[in-house]
Amino acid sequence: LGAALYKLNQYKAAVTALNMCLEINPNDIEGHSYLGLIFFNLGNLDSAEAKVNDALNVDNNQVDALSLKARIEIENQNYDSASVYFQRAISLDIGNPLLILWYSYTKYLKTEFSFDSKVAEYQEEILSIIRGLERVVTLTEKHEETNIQAYSLYFLGFFYYKSKDIFAAMEKLEQCIKINSSIESSARNVLNYIWDCQIRPPLWQWWLHHPTLSFFSKSGFVSLFILILILFWLPAMKPKFFSSYHRKKINSLIYILYLFLLCF
Repeated sequence: LGAALYKLNQYKAAVTALNMCLEINPNDIEGHSYLGLIFFNLGNLDSAEAKVNDALNVDNNQVDALSLKARIEIENQNYDSASVYFQRAISLDIGNPLLILWYSYTKYLKTEFSFDSKVAEYQEEILSIIRGLERVVTLTEKHEETNIQAYSLYFLGFFYYKSKDIFAAMEKLEQCIKINSSIESSARNVLNYIWDCQIRPPLWQWWLHHPTLSFFSKSGFVSLFILILILFWLPAMKPKFFSSYHRKKINSLIYILYLFLLCF
């Protein structure tokens, strides 16, 4: 019941149910783990850590507790400790893509705060993170875990960009957008930034080959371009129609409409 209430985001009722569970069985690992997760989501790191430690005291190989302990260490900026806990969890739950994703994120945080981005060690760590994320994408394809796959592709695009491989970054971000996940808008923003600020193509190429514009947007550009050409050539094709003599005879509204379309 506590787990079900947690998944419904009814934390207060979930805490009540889980506390009743632990009164009956103080060594219930799942009870401690879920309570720790609730406190973590509410931002109460001290209580979350206390409950996770209770779970690990019962079984120090409990994967969910190890994972949560690592995430708490991330919040406390203890990246080395977080890496150790994630590695233990990964060794116990081999092939879990979510754990590998979190571990890759931890490695990135450690790298970002430990090395200058211009030194060789920084780029080596980024490439190591990329290799780990590529494994996550492969694992999620097998298990059809689209949300984790989307986040992995998004981070891959980000890290490929940081490693100066712009076109690989664009490819991963485009794959992320196709999944239609919660990270889609962020992937679009990064992809647009790369296209607009790094590649900087000519205007016509920008519009026709833009990676995030729809088919209808591109078709609209072509239609607008053709309309402009027609409007510019219209006086040459119909010179009498636009001569001062004939202009006096035609409805002024038509001429105003022509000028409006030409300016548009």
